[in-house]
Amino acid sequence: DHVPVHLEVTTSDHVYFWSRNPEDKGSKPHGLHNGHFKAAAQSPVIASCDALFRNIPLATGFVPSNWRNLMNFAIEKKAGDFRLSKMRTIQLMNSEAQANNKKAGRAAMQYAEEHSLIPDGQCGSRKRHQAIDLALSKRLVWDLLILKRRAAGWISNDAKSCFNRIVHWVAIITMLRFGLTWRILSSMFNMLSSATHRVRTGFGDSERTFKPPSVIPFQGCSQGNGAGPPIWISVSSVLITMMEAMGYGFDCLSALESQLVTAQCFCFVDDTDVIEAGNTVHHSGEAIYASVQEAATLWAGGIRATGGAINPEKSFWWLIDFEWDSRTGKWKFRGKKAVAPDFELQIQGLSGATESLRRLEPDDSERTLGVMLSPLENLEAHKAQLVAKAKDWAEQLRPNLLHKYDVLPLIKSTIMKKLEYPMALTTLDAQQWTDIMSPVLQVCLPKAGVCRNFPGDVVFAPLSYQGLGLPHPFGCQVFKHLEMLLRHMANRTKTGDYMEANVQAHQLETGMSFGLLQQVYTNTAILASDTWMKRVWHELKGLDIYVAYDSPALSHRRTDDSLLMDLFINLEVEQEELLWLNWCRMFLQVCTVSDIVTADGRFIRRSAWNGLRDECCRSPYQWPRTVRPTRQHWDLWQTTLSRALLASNGPHYQLQQPLGPWTDRLEDWNWLLSPTTGLFHRHGATWKHFCSEGSHTTSRRYAPGPSLPSCPWWTAPLPADVLRATVHSITGSDRVLLTGTGRAFEPSACSLLFSCFGNS
Repeated sequence: DHVPVHLEVTTSDHVYFWSRNPEDKGSKPHGLHNGHFKAAAQSPVIASCDALFRNIPLATGFVPSNWRNLMNFAIEKKAGDFRLSKMRTIQLMNSEAQANNKKAGRAAMQYAEEHSLIPDGQCGSRKRHQAIDLALSKRLVWDLLILKRRAAGWISNDAKSCFNRIVHWVAIITMLRFGLTWRILSSMFNMLSSATHRVRTGFGDSERTFKPPSVIPFQGCSQGNGAGPPIWISVSSVLITMMEAMGYGFDCLSALESQLVTAQCFCFVDDTDVIEAGNTVHHSGEAIYASVQEAATLWAGGIRATGGAINPEKSFWWLIDFEWDSRTGKWKFRGKKAVAPDFELQIQGLSGATESLRRLEPDDSERTLGVMLSPLENLEAHKAQLVAKAKDWAEQLRPNLLHKYDVLPLIKSTIMKKLEYPMALTTLDAQQWTDIMSPVLQVCLPKAGVCRNFPGDVVFAPLSYQGLGLPHPFGCQVFKHLEMLLRHMANRTKTGDYMEANVQAHQLETGMSFGLLQQVYTNTAILASDTWMKRVWHELKGLDIYVAYDSPALSHRRTDDSLLMDLFINLEVEQEELLWLNWCRMFLQVCTVSDIVTADGRFIRRSAWNGLRDECCRSPYQWPRTVRPTRQHWDLWQTTLSRALLASNGPHYQLQQPLGPWTDRLEDWNWLLSPTTGLFHRHGATWKHFCSEGSHTTSRRYAPGPSLPSCPWWTAPLPADVLRATVHSITGSDRVLLTGTGRAFEPSACSLLFSCFGNS
């Protein structure tokens, strides 16, 4: 239904392109190079002719003969590694062809962005998308798994030479989806498939040429092609969409607002993370490894169908699951030996044979996107990587002679930039950053004419206070964290969605009215799981930095209601006791006093007192996996509730101060009472009718009633006089005992009058 891209090179487009394209940019050495076109762009006549010549292939699919020559040369992927299998082949092509490819690639990307054809997980070669943002998104999704206690398989895989292996017809179809016309793609891919190749080496360019040995042309879009990144994005977008359509990935509802949060794959060029999580918080790692294998097989099959292949040597995976540690009152990762130790993830390798992928422990970090990452945060791995960078840079600088006034600016413009890149994810403290900078300062300070043991406070002090003006990396890290919080949350990016989901999950976990960063650290830090958000919170608290933003509040369901955790904190219970009380609260899935009292607001429900979940009311929140506390902890729960709420330790658990009328929705209740008709219990979209057992209207026992002959299901609309009700199930029977009814809050005439004035 979308109109294809109309691609035309105007004279002004041509002049603008060459005014910005550098002259020393590589191009095919035979014929005209970039310098010729930059010079010709100064002449309106020649520029208009060049623009016309570029338009002919775009409009007709024609390939000029001088475009059919490519120069191949290999560069090192890693410095000093000259093995051919470890090098990257770059192809230089005609300058005009390259200009057209870049224009077509930009047009395709713009079309795809406008029509939302690129999945959120694909971040490579996209405007306003950075690799470090993708790395942070991965960290935040891991934290969501921690907060939800969701089992998942996480497969980090590398596609071997993805640009050089793309099948042409696949690339053409996917680029047609991105809005390009057949003629544009015909010109582009006919040039690649019919080209004559030469090789450049350290000894010069080859005189001999080569072509495909058969009628089947060489495949791939070639590295160095200006349209290469958009072509790979178009192909990988289809693969990610395929994974989503087949139901693989991770999805959850945010804890408080029930907003859908999804993550299928995270892609940056050829580095991809495939995710397959359990459907609910109750699925264990053993229950999902079969679906993890299916997801890996489908992804590898999709890569192979498009011409690529997974490189098992550079791929690895984690099987993530959690277990409760009753000693610490915290959830922790299960190790490899504890969850499916004999399971091996099989994947089709480069040769087509099935190979096993390397499985890592939760805290085993691997370098992806330039950062050391693992599901369980490993600060030592971050530090070791940064120390290695600092030492390597210092050793390279040591034998060189520098003017002393150039040394400090050199630090700021080189090594500091390397150290700043991963700071969005690192949460190292000031002393750790000082240790990282030590090798740099030991070499650079003497070269700058300063004692190598110069006090650090002066080294990192600003020039206005007569310091050396070097920025302390810990301060840079804090600024980077603030930038991430403010930029993503304000712009509502996908990373911002993950942040918001983390904040809401933490808020439900701590049971407080405000988001995590707005809470008092000394009160609730013990309740929060160890995540990136918590570590940033600790960092900001130490510097007395306060970040405030709008976040949903835990709702009070009736007047005079209170949050349970607020009550416990006001009682000044010990931190360890607060942790156990929160465990009991999380198991019962309650937040406020109204969640544990009878509908009339006068008594604590027997089920809540004894640590039993009931279904009187549906919780609006998305609760994580939890386990039942021990008898000892329920004794603490009862003792603390008695101190905070009860008038006496009598058998009826009566509150000191009854709660007021209800302010929540009637639709959230599973039990409703009609004084004239009886009791109703929700079963999905239908209601089960219970009749009073006694002949008196004051009877509190109800049993399933015959609304129809031999059928207790209520098919008519509910009576208009229904009230909220709480019940207690009678053991060994389908009968229930009514424990209370409650009415909704009715605004006074005065408040209604003021609301009318406010609306007028």
